[in-house]
Amino acid sequence: MRKLTKIKAVVFDVTGMLVPGRRFSHYFSQEYNLPMLVIEPFFMTDFQCCLVGKKDLKKILPVWLKKWSWKKGVDAFLAYWFLKESKLDKKLLTAVKKLQQRNIGCYIATNQEKYRLSYLKKEMGLQGLFNGIFGSCQLGYKKPDVMFFQKLQKAIGYRAEQILYWDDQDKNTQAALKLGFKAETFKNFGFFRQMIKKYLEIKV
Repeated sequence: MRKLTKIKAVVFDVTGMLVPGRRFSHYFSQEYNLPMLVIEPFFMTDFQCCLVGKKDLKKILPVWLKKWSWKKGVDAFLAYWFLKESKLDKKLLTAVKKLQQRNIGCYIATNQEKYRLSYLKKEMGLQGLFNGIFGSCQLGYKKPDVMFFQKLQKAIGYRAEQILYWDDQDKNTQAALKLGFKAETFKNFGFFRQMIKKYLEIKV
């Protein structure tokens, strides 16, 4: 029987995994009585450029905030936005500690623009909990682009097959699998725990 490749790193997605719950646009729509059809064009156009570092979120937001009748300014909007997506899954964070205690590197790979990436690292304290945090705005590509995963693998420094990648979206895990990563689609903590035991023989 062929010996399985030893996993040396586990990579976590943010939205839908480390940060559970709905996306910000849903909260914004509901709380400010704005149709999603008014909000979504921003996330499908200008925001996509911010995710790969080609546009500055603070510079493009004023036009959109005017359309949304937001009168409190850019900084207040970002504070509201980031706070809405700031609740962390404590079970996963505990699992991270247990993995690190067994010399497994734990990393974050996320589609983020620079201001929220900074918020995740500093205000939410993730920088001190993970071995590394990689955002699309730094890598210049976003998931599921093949270049995102190539740059991620190079930055982590292990062979692709030594990395176990987790994401809540199948399209992203499928992209990672094509490049030789081990990859699983996150469903819930029970499934995560089961698969970690399968791959690493570690109980989290």
